[in-house]
Formats: sequence, C-alpha cells, structure tokens
Amino acid sequence: MKVIHFTEGAAELFESSQVTLTKFIPLLQGTADTYVTCLHLLPGASLVELPTAQECALLIVSGSATLLNQEPRFSVDLYPGVGVVVEEGDGYVLQSPEGAIAIAVNAERLNVSKEAVSKPHRVMGQIWPGDTAAAPNNIHHIFK
Repeated sequence: MKVIHFTEGAAELFESSQVTLTKFIPLLQGTADTYVTCLHLLPGASLVELPTAQECALLIVSGSATLLNQEPRFSVDLYPGVGVVVEEGDGYVLQSPEGAIAIAVNAERLNVSKEAVSKPHRVMGQIWPGDTAAAPNNIHHIFK
C-alpha cells in the first residue's frame, strides 16, 4: 500500500499564459499515457485547454468551477460530486471564481458507465454530504 497526499500544501503552483492561479499534484501514471492529477484552483483560477490530445475527466471534490466548452459552445457548472468528460480534440476553459479542488483523469479512452451519467430524475435536489443547498441546474447555454 502507498499513501498519497493531494492537499494544497503538497501542490506546486503552475502558471503559464493559459493557466492562472492553479496548483497541481501529479498523483498516478498508468499504462498507455494514463494520468491522474489533482488540481487546486485558487479563487479566480482559469485554465485554458486547447483541443485535447486525450480524453479528460474533470471531477470536482470541493468548491465549484465552470467549464466552458469551445465547440459546440455551452457551459457546465461543476460542484462537489459532479464531473464532466471532455472528448479528445475538444477545447475548453475551466474557471473557478471562488476556488475548487478537482481530480483530472487523462487517458486515450474513457468509458463513462451508464450509472454515472447525469439524468434529471437522478440528480435533481441531490446534495454532497456537508452541503446545505442543492446545486442549480448545471447545464446552460452561454453563447448566443
């Protein structure tokens, strides 16, 4: 057994022209270019991912973030217990005005189980332990 830590103190600041106010910790590297990373999005963080070379799952552990999809243009509000899979070749922007912790899983192919796919009858009114209010409707169009 190996114990890993992905607390903010273990994270290193990563800043570039396309990433601001973000700390990261590489957690796991699997076979065939599979990676698991923890992202600490500080308040006001922005991460611009140009079209991806792999599929990427972004899973929110704490806080909140908004993913802005490039094509087709839409946004998804992400809260604890909510994630999104970005397909290979899609570009996106991940923003967190108030900060968040996210787990990113990158792999050549990610198969989402049918049990994990959000459907209104399964997610309406659901809350993460410790939260007092349900997240708002999490998919809406932002570009006209």
